[in-house]
Amino acid sequence: MLRRNAKELTHELKGHWYGSYGVAFCPAHKNSKTPALSIGCGKNGKLLLNCKAGCSYADVKRALLALDMYPDSATVSPDVRKNNGKSRIARRIWEESDTVLGTAAERYLRTRGISCSIPDTLRFHPNCRHCSGKHYPALIARLDGGSDFAIQRTFLSRCGQGKARVVTNRMMLGSCVGGAVHLSRGEGALVIAEGIETGLSLRSGLLRDPIVVWAALSTSGMKSLSLPSTPRKLIVAPDADDPGMRAARTLAEKAHRLGWAVQWFEPPEGKDWNDVLLERNENDG
Repeated sequence: MLRRNAKELTHELKGHWYGSYGVAFCPAHKNSKTPALSIGCGKNGKLLLNCKAGCSYADVKRALLALDMYPDSATVSPDVRKNNGKSRIARRIWEESDTVLGTAAERYLRTRGISCSIPDTLRFHPNCRHCSGKHYPALIARLDGGSDFAIQRTFLSRCGQGKARVVTNRMMLGSCVGGAVHLSRGEGALVIAEGIETGLSLRSGLLRDPIVVWAALSTSGMKSLSLPSTPRKLIVAPDADDPGMRAARTLAEKAHRLGWAVQWFEPPEGKDWNDVLLERNENDG
């Protein structure tokens, strides 16, 4: 039997590798439209196989053995080890962080017109290291739904009146592909925004129906977002610039193929929903 790692197995099954895990068509059931098999490496090099369509590990293993594709060991590539190391650092930063309430992070969000409650997926780090070597207060956002732990750091001014004056004031850390920051929970329509501030703006009165809001954090995050397995109503709330609109269309098309009822919620041209909220608050004031 040929020795293969998880990445090679993903490619042999005509799938796609996302840095630390793969998604491919499951050989244990007949479905050529939707890749349902997640492939990865666990501790001690164990091969991880998870079919979203319900095939058991044993079913998938038997199918791979019949195709002479089941590896005798799943070796972790250097890229995977690097990503795992970043996820460990991300988790440490998250554990060092605490509630946003009463901090520069809360002041920052309130200056952006955000009035809703702040979810527990957001925390505050008082002295987070920037890639420049300097340290700043930071809003720490936890991503859920990816292959491993990941965060986004938004570096802030000391007083919380804006972002830190550095070239890059937002930075991701960990395995972000497929994940999003869950800004609310519930049973309503799922709303996907690009940024944290835009997502919280929607929760601050711009959308009033029961909604569940996620922030994809970037155009690439919106394109690669892993949706829940049970389709329902999806509201795509993009930023109204060309990259944001293209990413939103990619997500909407994927969701439609998976059986979601997709609705479009687009801000005025050239703006995002936080711009709209700030303008509304100014007019109301």
